Amino acid sequence: MLALLATALSALPLLLVPVVGAQSPPPVLVYSRTLGYRHQSIPVAIDALASIAQNTSLYDPTFSEDPSLFTDEQLQPFKAVVFLSNSEEVLDLEGQAALARWLGSGGSLIGLHAGSACLFNDTAFGTALGSWFDYHPDLQNVTFTKLMSHPTIDMLPDRYTYVEEAHHFRSDPRSVNCTVLLSYDPSLVDDPAFGTRPYYQGTPPPIAWFREGQTVDLTNGTAGAEAATMTGRTWFTSLGHTSDFWRDELNLGHIEAG
Repeated sequence: MLALLATALSALPLLLVPVVGAQSPPPVLVYSRTLGYRHQSIPVAIDALASIAQNTSLYDPTFSEDPSLFTDEQLQPFKAVVFLSNSEEVLDLEGQAALARWLGSGGSLIGLHAGSACLFNDTAFGTALGSWFDYHPDLQNVTFTKLMSHPTIDMLPDRYTYVEEAHHFRSDPRSVNCTVLLSYDPSLVDDPAFGTRPYYQGTPPPIAWFREGQTVDLTNGTAGAEAATMTGRTWFTSLGHTSDFWRDELNLGHIEAG
């Protein structure tokens, strides 16, 4: 999840790096507030993310469900914000605006599992993250397929089956400059709603994606030339529904590398 972020931050101009002592890990806010469905795996995921941080020093995490952190002053120290298995409108309008300004100033955004299942009316959030969650069929064996070689999925088999939710999305992340890393085979999933929803998520169906080295208009073309632009990095994976996922070394390699 944050190995590539840490590498990117190390390339910042030396003027921004303290010259005394070792460089500190980048501070990262992990936000897991929910106002609707709450995943039982959230505490296990938090423990896993804390353990990765402790063992690798890739990042310095702050775990919180406090929306009052989303102000210009409070967000300023963080290099990335992680949305972890959220639900519904977990920020008010002022918090959404502060997040958009922070993203426009170079912040990076990461979404884990249901991190896209929130802020459905916030264009800047959905554009920055790549899309919003739509629905998923029942938990079952899903056959996943890698679409390319990339450090965040290279540890995974080219094609493998795992008990997971096959998430569907309300738009195609490729339409906002994201590159899809991981897909799944819908022909092997029991999904009565497949093809009946009013949204187009693109093909092959996206499961994990990233945006790096490209900018995106956070208003998705609705505000003209003065729109805020995100220049930071985005990484998203919809994997991670079960607590077992967050105890599996292979899956944790996917998270750590992202």
